[in-house]
Amino acid sequence: MKLIYAPLTIWCTALRRSNKLFTINATAGNSSFVAELSNNIIGANKGYGIDFNPVADRGSGASFRLISSNGDNYAIYANTGNNTVATSLTGMFTATSYTNTDASKPSTAPVSAQLYNIDSVADTLSVANSGFNSATLATVGKLGLDVLSANSFDIDSNGVGYDAFNFDDGPL
Repeated sequence: MKLIYAPLTIWCTALRRSNKLFTINATAGNSSFVAELSNNIIGANKGYGIDFNPVADRGSGASFRLISSNGDNYAIYANTGNNTVATSLTGMFTATSYTNTDASKPSTAPVSAQLYNIDSVADTLSVANSGFNSATLATVGKLGLDVLSANSFDIDSNGVGYDAFNFDDGPL
């Protein structure tokens, strides 16, 4: 299961390997089923990362991005589970994070956001230098660690990245 925080709604969204989306009230702790993804995109044999797009989440665009270790790249609508297949990525990406997701300003939409990805085979951080659906990726640098497919990644409102890496491929 992957969890992401939606700054606009101040709720967490959970995506399970069963391709089902849930919302979780972070204050009360209760969860609600939202939708099943329109494509069966989560597989047991691949790592994947998700994050809310802070610009699109406030408009009519797809709310979040899902990438996987086999090159999958999807734009997903959090309210319906509908998803758009985007151009495949070259790399073993298992974590992704947008910039400009400021939970302290949920009603203020950022003008832009950058998307960063972690490649857990090359152990690198990359940035999408063009549109996210047909991204041209540039390597930012090496992680300095040998990480496996189960990891998590977030960038705070000050541009500082936080990672949770798994080094033995067990539960995170």
